[in-house]
Amino acid sequence: MHRIRAVMLAAGLVLTLAAPAARADNFSSGYGFGNDDDFAWTIVSGDNTSMSGQLDQEKLDDLKDRFGSRFLYIEDKDQGWVITNRGLIDRAQRASQRIGKYGREIGEMARASAKLALDARRPNREIGRLREERRELRREIDRAERNGDSTDELEKELFKVNVAIQANEGMAQSWKLSSEERDDLTRRREAASAKLREAVREIHQEMRDILQDARERHLAERVD
Repeated sequence: MHRIRAVMLAAGLVLTLAAPAARADNFSSGYGFGNDDDFAWTIVSGDNTSMSGQLDQEKLDDLKDRFGSRFLYIEDKDQGWVITNRGLIDRAQRASQRIGKYGREIGEMARASAKLALDARRPNREIGRLREERRELRREIDRAERNGDSTDELEKELFKVNVAIQANEGMAQSWKLSSEERDDLTRRREAASAKLREAVREIHQEMRDILQDARERHLAERVD
């Protein structure tokens, strides 16, 4: 199975490590780790592709047609370079795998982010929908009364909606984080994020060193 591993070097790993080739998601940017916009790398090794940024499928296919199934592609300040030397590719793979040491931080950041997101959103969307339904029912009841029509069924529906709103508001209150819990989760997320940012910086620096080494040894080919 062909896999693109968006080694993003951070919490994107908790979303997916196996994405369709047409969806090489740039998780780095999505989680605030994309602070090196002029530098990105892609490692192709057989059916597996690891990347730190986003490389469109057409460009990736073109590189595979030209350089086969094992190469390192680095973009530095809009200049593309391909390295096929096995030793340098192995070195790049070892560098990319360093993020595996940060599994605890990745999990910590994912859990904290999920709890904070649930606290902000979980019941509120349903409450908003129910309140809109209640407003519409009240408008229908007003129209029926003006026309002299029965409102019995509408009143029953309105009662059900009011009960549902109260139930959801109760759940929202029970799920709501205290300010202390929210602050603690935010601190934990930021601490994990800081460690992962440093890991990304170190990996990118190693990739820069690999590119410099390859260019000095005439092992890097410039590509458009």
